[in-house]
Amino acid sequence: MSIDSLRKKIDKIDNEIVRLLLERAKIVKRISVIKKRKNLDVFSPERERKILERLKKISTSVLKESDIELIFKEIFSVFRSLETNLKVVYFGPQGTFTHLAAIKKFGKKMEYCSCESINEVFEMVDKDNADFGVVPIENSIEGVVNYTLDMFLDSSLKICAEILLDIHHDLLANCFLKKVKRIYSHPQVFAQCR
Repeated sequence: MSIDSLRKKIDKIDNEIVRLLLERAKIVKRISVIKKRKNLDVFSPERERKILERLKKISTSVLKESDIELIFKEIFSVFRSLETNLKVVYFGPQGTFTHLAAIKKFGKKMEYCSCESINEVFEMVDKDNADFGVVPIENSIEGVVNYTLDMFLDSSLKICAEILLDIHHDLLANCFLKKVKRIYSHPQVFAQCR
């Protein structure tokens, strides 16, 4: 079989995927109406978890469980945005591990807003200026983030999900490693690089 004929098959499959996504969108819109009428939450982490568990059982050597999860988390994110505009706040600037954890949980199609402090994340969610907040609770090297736990003790907010994220750092320099004399960084980063 030639590349052109194989690509034509892929084109047909892609068209079918889009057709099925459009069909899924119509059903999501109908569910959204029912959820609003019954005053139910748009975001249902338990439902998404069950869907992922079911779909991961279908995975093969070609598409791994992690591939299925990656694809469907973005599908969930896009379809969730059809129901409502959820706002997710997180601690730290864009590109930090907390921001990456938020994207891992909610997908890229959410409205994200960075907060300068853990306290600000709690305030934004507590005052209904955001639907969800993502804060660091524990680091496998540094341990528990006590300030976050203290905030939960003083707040009516509850933990609704846990996001596990591998932490990786790179040392960047404009010279060979043996010429590096001193490294400047945030203390948390140093602690994570033991």
